[in-house]
Amino acid sequence: MILAVKPVAAALTARLLGRPFSIAIPVGASFAQVGEFTFILGALAQRLGVLGDAGWSALIAAAIISISLNPSLYSWARSLRLAAGSSGQPPERDIPPPDQNRCILIGYGPVGRTVHAILTSSGTKATIIELNLDTVKKLRSAGYDALYGDALRPGMLEEAGVESAGSLILSADLEDGVEIVRRARALNPELRILARCDHLREAAALNMAGATLVAAGEAEVAVALAEALTAGAGAKTLLRQQSDIRSRLYHGG
Repeated sequence: MILAVKPVAAALTARLLGRPFSIAIPVGASFAQVGEFTFILGALAQRLGVLGDAGWSALIAAAIISISLNPSLYSWARSLRLAAGSSGQPPERDIPPPDQNRCILIGYGPVGRTVHAILTSSGTKATIIELNLDTVKKLRSAGYDALYGDALRPGMLEEAGVESAGSLILSADLEDGVEIVRRARALNPELRILARCDHLREAAALNMAGATLVAAGEAEVAVALAEALTAGAGAKTLLRQQSDIRSRLYHGG
């Protein structure tokens, strides 16, 4: 049911909505699992006496197996899509070149809101990926493009349009930020990726994963304090000092 019926039903639904098989198959594969909400429902069913110990054990086993196998199934589904595109047959969907006026913004906290305001004022269209459902509803009601979910969920970056976006911004310090950068870079080699992290020790991994620019909180606080301490210096001196501080902290220069 989980590994076959759900993916097939999801893929057929995507086809009925007009999506090509190159999209429908990976979307279907991403549904070949059960998530954390299953445990909540299962625990409630146990308390109500609807689910016995054997059923609970089966539920746990199904969840573990499906979650473990899902990345492999999704990779296999994407390989089918790539194989179809390189088999000499015309692709079902041409991916347009990166649109520099399109940005994917991950996270809508204080930093994300500021970044979004800057993007909007500059005429850049942003697609926001956010885990707070209430925030997503408010954004949509205000006319903004927002998706609810984890950026690492299979198919989420594709749904946001990362393959044709000009830039991607991680406005939050995410535990899986490195993997998000790596996956986005694989989907769009020309993507400009701006990533935020709190600690300098995390910056190198983000750079190695493919980030174009990394802003570490520790370094930027040092730059701001230095600027405040030398407020009377000329503009050229301030710029040189900021550059020296960033070079020393980020690169050990």
